[in-house]
Amino acid sequence: MDLTLIIGIIVGAFLVIWGIIDGGGNLIGFYDRASIFITLGGTFASTFASFPFRNFKNMPKHILIALKKPRHDHKYYIDTIVGLAIEARKNGILSLEEKAEEIKDKFLSNCLMLIVDALDPEKTKELIQNEIDNLEIRHSNVWRMYDKASTYAPAYGMIGTLIGLINMLANLDM
Repeated sequence: MDLTLIIGIIVGAFLVIWGIIDGGGNLIGFYDRASIFITLGGTFASTFASFPFRNFKNMPKHILIALKKPRHDHKYYIDTIVGLAIEARKNGILSLEEKAEEIKDKFLSNCLMLIVDALDPEKTKELIQNEIDNLEIRHSNVWRMYDKASTYAPAYGMIGTLIGLINMLANLDM
């Protein structure tokens, strides 16, 4: 789990709460359910209208990825590739087929199978590069969705605040 994300959220929430209390405010006075619905609902609705549904069905997976510890261990990849090179020199490229099944990383395993299948090196390089390009496109599409949501949220927050102020002022004479 990425502790900096959790710590950042907790510290940020604590500082906001502390600022309210230290300023002499009452926490309940800062809670407005309608503003929360306007902010969160408006942000979600606008983002939902801007992107295809397939981007949203993977949201739980994205949240888990954000909370998990990064899984890429560069030393593992270096050691694995060096080990595979040694194996190929000793026993030939075909000996790597068994090793490909043992590798946990699907991308690395697929790349190794392309090499074992004795494709032209240029064709292999092209296929691997296409896979990387497609991965980058997929990731950038998801990133754009969250980036767009982060631009909608402040606007809807201000709308929620404005509506809350209007309601408060309307009820002053009661």
